[in-house]
Amino acid sequence: MAVRIKTPLLCSLFLLGSCGLFGQYLVNPVGRDVLPEVESLHYLSQTPDGRYWATSSKSIICFDGALGRLFPIQDPGRKVQLGEYPQSPMMEAPDGRLWITTYKALHVFDPIKETFRSYQLSEDAKVLDRDYRLLQIDSTNGEALLRAGDYLWTYQTLTGEYRKVAGPTQGTKFAALGKDAWAAVSYDDTLEIFHRLPNGVTFEREDFILPSRLLAITSKDESTLWLATDLGLARLQLPFVDTETSFQLVAPKGGAKAILCHTDGSIWSTSRDTGVYRYDPILGKVTDVITPSTGLRGANPQYLSEDRYGRIWVAQYGQGFDVVIKQSENFFPLSLVHDRPVSDLHTPDGQYVLVGDRRGKIQRITGATRATPAVAGLPSQHDGSHRAAKMKFTESDQQVWVGNQRQLGRYDPNKGDFTWYNRPVNPYCDFYRSGDGLLVVISQRGVMSVQPDGDSIRLQPLLPSPPSGGLRYTGLFGLTDSTFLIWERGSEIWPCTVRNGAVTIDARLPVNGWVNAALYWQNRIFIATNSGLMEASNDTIITILGEDSQGRTPRVMSIIADRQTKELWLGTTNGLLRYNPISGKQTHFGVAEGLPDQEFLPADPAQLDDGTIWMATKSGIIRFHPDSLT
Repeated sequence: MAVRIKTPLLCSLFLLGSCGLFGQYLVNPVGRDVLPEVESLHYLSQTPDGRYWATSSKSIICFDGALGRLFPIQDPGRKVQLGEYPQSPMMEAPDGRLWITTYKALHVFDPIKETFRSYQLSEDAKVLDRDYRLLQIDSTNGEALLRAGDYLWTYQTLTGEYRKVAGPTQGTKFAALGKDAWAAVSYDDTLEIFHRLPNGVTFEREDFILPSRLLAITSKDESTLWLATDLGLARLQLPFVDTETSFQLVAPKGGAKAILCHTDGSIWSTSRDTGVYRYDPILGKVTDVITPSTGLRGANPQYLSEDRYGRIWVAQYGQGFDVVIKQSENFFPLSLVHDRPVSDLHTPDGQYVLVGDRRGKIQRITGATRATPAVAGLPSQHDGSHRAAKMKFTESDQQVWVGNQRQLGRYDPNKGDFTWYNRPVNPYCDFYRSGDGLLVVISQRGVMSVQPDGDSIRLQPLLPSPPSGGLRYTGLFGLTDSTFLIWERGSEIWPCTVRNGAVTIDARLPVNGWVNAALYWQNRIFIATNSGLMEASNDTIITILGEDSQGRTPRVMSIIADRQTKELWLGTTNGLLRYNPISGKQTHFGVAEGLPDQEFLPADPAQLDDGTIWMATKSGIIRFHPDSLT
């Protein structure tokens, strides 16, 4: 026997004043090009084979994302007039058959025979022909729970046996509260809660009066209900032994028709004249709003569904569905121990990264595949006294050479320690290590070779010394084990070759713009400048990328080649560019694609063995996997 209690609800309102857009979403339409009918679409479900099942006016539509077929809900053996579009999504029984309710009957669809059969329940020899709503089907024993007439019933989908278990009810929307309780919305200010009695068969009913009209309902756990009301999104905590039931309005976005509890724990709801929005219960605020201006085809969506991939399907009357897809987090920023601008990145073994900054400090980042890698500063200085300078790394055998204007050292990746040499008389910055052991630096005295001598170093000129008026050589860029580039007085590029400890200038090529980086890739020499991407040949330098996809001259600060795709990644002052040097195709990535900072620094990037690329921006280091951006 059902017990009915009217309980006034303790109400407390918590309003949110504003919201921001944090996530990145794509909205894809599914309309007449796929679906044979779009006028009355409502519920959507998905079977384990990946097919989608949508309800229409008096039919169901099966589609796989590319092709849709319409099946009228009609049992040739019975003349049951449907009278109204379906009242539930398709639900699968253990035997593979699909069940659905319309206003007047319960129906089962055989996906192999592609035929319907219809059933109506009876009470006291009277056929029940109204208010059918299928709530759930147990995936193990096939027992269904549904409303028929004014009561809730269980129905055995395998045998057809049924019995009354709860009621009366005016519920039109239902939500399960665990295994032993149900909540129902009756389209007014009353919420019905059904609790299973100790006999395990029937339920008792308790009513709660809410401070606003209910429009939709979903549950997160056994004690939390989320309500779409005419005032907005509300949370209802059900009472325990010594607690009061409370109603909290958490997002004042009125006119909701649908609500959904996502598998990630967030709550999605519709809002009149807005679209759909996402509420984060942990943050306690709306984090994402998707409107017609951001891709939604209508501001009055009818229903929300989630597929097994976590995508939100928004039913749009007369247009089909809008599929809301959360973009993967393509770029991951990394926090360093300090906030100095990064000058260079290097990976000695493809497993971890060394980071140098413009103060000469070095940090080691390990655990590259973890969400939060470990960052540790390395004790790299004699006395901690450094001038700001760009630090460079170059690798030889199992040792990494490190240098800035005041120091030169060798780092042993196996031991994790440094060997530092006394500071030279003339400061230097860029340097290069050849395969035969020649260490080349640029100093105020010119292009010099470096030879360790005990705790000190000896410098000897490799190219003519500059005049006393100042620096002649303004940049040094390593290419291969035996070649490098000299940027002379900011006007010419000199390709140079190392043979038996001697350096030969192979050409003197005029170049426009400030040179920031160079790369030898697929037998081609690429030069990154603030005037675009250039290529050096035997006798000239040409611009191969002088305009990005936004029509701007790309100021290229850094460059790296992906070992797998043979494409180039260019860090510019206006975002990240993926460039195919064979086809000339380019793709721009900016803030809209999740890039935390669009301004890259002139620091050498690094690629680890797992394929991730690490690059330096004005706000710090980012890492990404090229496969995730293709």
